[in-house]
Amino acid sequence: PFGKGATDLSQCFDGILRQQVDPLAIQAGIPPEIIYGYAPHAEHIRYVTCYPTGFGRVRRRSARIAQGCPWSMRSLAICLNPWSKAGRLAGTLPRVRAEDLMVFATGDRAHLQTAEALLLAREYILDRRGKVKVEKTWAFGSSTMYRETLRRVKSANVTEPRDIVQEHR
Repeated sequence: PFGKGATDLSQCFDGILRQQVDPLAIQAGIPPEIIYGYAPHAEHIRYVTCYPTGFGRVRRRSARIAQGCPWSMRSLAICLNPWSKAGRLAGTLPRVRAEDLMVFATGDRAHLQTAEALLLAREYILDRRGKVKVEKTWAFGSSTMYRETLRRVKSANVTEPRDIVQEHR
């Protein structure tokens, strides 16, 4: 028996401020020279939104981290490390896939562990002043009972049941 679930960090990379990440990175042991050497690069990144009809307007967002950059992914990992540790303590196998937080659990309590970890993920995101995309939060269970349990889990201020998928790749 197993349970699995995922939730999406809405505008994940837009919401992470370097001013919040840099002290955590230093505390995690990354040399300050690397962190402060990256800052001028990040401050001069130009973001362009591309549409089918052509390029969008150029925007400067110097306080944000760049999506897809190896340093950005490391920064995200530093920010999500406490969530990952809490997920392991809850009996799940937590994973971060870009802006998706995923959990996996096996055993007789897998559905309960998955439900608890999904609620913990939402709470952690909101505590960090992030946004959760409810429509991109889903769960999967190996049995009808597991799926029904996961479907009934509701977060605060969410009225509709959680999406339960029948298959996922």
